[in-house]
Amino acid sequence: MSGALRWLREVGRGLVRNPGYKLLSLAIAVVAWLYVQGGQVVEAKVRARVEWPHLESLLPVQPLPASVTLTVGGPRNATRHAQQDDVTIPVDLSGATAGQVTLDFSSLPIHGLPANVQVLKVDPPTIRFTLDEVAAKKVRVTPKLVGDPADGYQVVAADMTPPVVSIRGPRSVLEKVSAVPTLPVDVSGMAKDTEQRVELDLPRTVDLVTDENLRVSVDVEPRDTRREFSTVPVDVWRMDGWRVDPETVKVVLEGPTAAVNAIDPQDVVVFVHLPDPPSRTAYDAPFGPTKGPRLRVLDGAGDDVRAVSVEPSTVHVVRQ
Repeated sequence: MSGALRWLREVGRGLVRNPGYKLLSLAIAVVAWLYVQGGQVVEAKVRARVEWPHLESLLPVQPLPASVTLTVGGPRNATRHAQQDDVTIPVDLSGATAGQVTLDFSSLPIHGLPANVQVLKVDPPTIRFTLDEVAAKKVRVTPKLVGDPADGYQVVAADMTPPVVSIRGPRSVLEKVSAVPTLPVDVSGMAKDTEQRVELDLPRTVDLVTDENLRVSVDVEPRDTRREFSTVPVDVWRMDGWRVDPETVKVVLEGPTAAVNAIDPQDVVVFVHLPDPPSRTAYDAPFGPTKGPRLRVLDGAGDDVRAVSVEPSTVHVVRQ
């Protein structure tokens, strides 16, 4: 045991002798390791941005890829830089005509790669797309509404300003476009008229001819609902000594949901209006007329609520 302890002490003293030399040796070893790693040949994936030209009279029918993936090989440091740099592939379509085009990416120049990095593979190596003549037309704008307005409300109109826009794109694509929808307009919880700016949901190869300040005006109003009140009492308006048969009727009221739901059944009453002074001892009073003997429904809810039916629709009144 004592021999082992002496050995450990000797090892410890050796570790702390000449610390400067030991640190220098460690630094040299680290630098050498980094040099070897940096110079090691590796493969890596690099994203290359495709630079498409602007053509005055032709447009692609399909969306074109914004980038391709390069598999490159070279020193580790160089490939790492390539992954961080802006690597581009410029495309020349100056001699292209309308129709199908086959483009070989592997044959195009690649800009931005370090000189000691080699391209091993391009993905995709080729693409096929169709060029078509540029066309323009005017189309209607249709607002796309999503969601539900506040409880008891409904959307009654959604108007666009401007209602028509000019669009530009490949002729074969525009031939299929008769109207352009907006991006979704959320009307959830809406309880009042609202105007807001919107964007269009254009086909991917179609653009607006000019910038437009597109706005949609959404009009909402209370939703009408019906509510039935049974055994509503019937009385003669401001006259005594008359008997009504039947004494109660069923009434259906219609109006904004919130107003109809707030009606207290005790506030609903039906009155018989008779000529003043009466010329007979008995009358039939129907629901509906605005003159002569008639029934009138009072509900205390205001002009927005109206009576749509009374059953029975006619009552008989007799002077007692």
